[in-house]
Amino acid sequence: MRASLRNYDGVWYPESVALFIREHKAGREPMETIRIHYALFNQPDQPTRLTPKDIGIEAGANVHFWDENHKPIEMMTWDGEKPVPVEEFERRLSAGEVRIGPGLLRIQAKHAAEQAAAYARQAQTALQQAESAEAGADASVTRDSFSKAPPDRIDSLFEQYTRWFMARYRLDDEQTQKAWVICRESEARARGLVARHRREIVELDTRLKEASSSRAGDADETRARLNARRAELLEPIVRLFEQEFKPRLERLLTRAQRERARTSSSPAP
Repeated sequence: MRASLRNYDGVWYPESVALFIREHKAGREPMETIRIHYALFNQPDQPTRLTPKDIGIEAGANVHFWDENHKPIEMMTWDGEKPVPVEEFERRLSAGEVRIGPGLLRIQAKHAAEQAAAYARQAQTALQQAESAEAGADASVTRDSFSKAPPDRIDSLFEQYTRWFMARYRLDDEQTQKAWVICRESEARARGLVARHRREIVELDTRLKEASSSRAGDADETRARLNARRAELLEPIVRLFEQEFKPRLERLLTRAQRERARTSSSPAP
């Protein structure tokens, strides 16, 4: 994100905000630019405290909380009235109790269309890889993969599995586009879940590294306890991977693709 500030009535406030994501033109150009043409502050009829609702933030938007040192504390999701835990919003969204705002839906649709066009160009490469008997053979993604991956690489396991899946089942262009959309949506959710516990995960990894080099008598017990806590924090992501992401990919397949893969020699993750 990049912002330029302007002084409105003695208050510095963004005049424009440019949003960048790596999937849009490799992050070189903004996916969206928000421009503020006019702003009023410290007016008698204005509330003493602003909330995301007051500035047009729609339900489904992520709300980040930072400490006084500008370090991330946690991330929650705006439900239209208040910030709630990411898992709670996902549950209520599935139950039909909340809806993602129309503006966010338009952004998601635009993003998905751009991704689909870009990923379609990768389809031929994936199909060529599938011709190799070893295509994706080293792409095994298991529960253990999440327990070992550093926080910044956890979401990449979804792409790793998606590439293996496309190669193993020889997806056509339409299936490939849909698979990439599923992958990116799942990656985004995984990043949100990681963000909530990033500080603790990083601290656990540091302590695990120290315990691995320790010769103390209780080092093994310490490592087991730290690994158990790390696995507990990552369990929602593992459930997302196993119970939602993989089944969604499986539903893309035809009977012929399943049968061909069943008789092939390429091992499954």
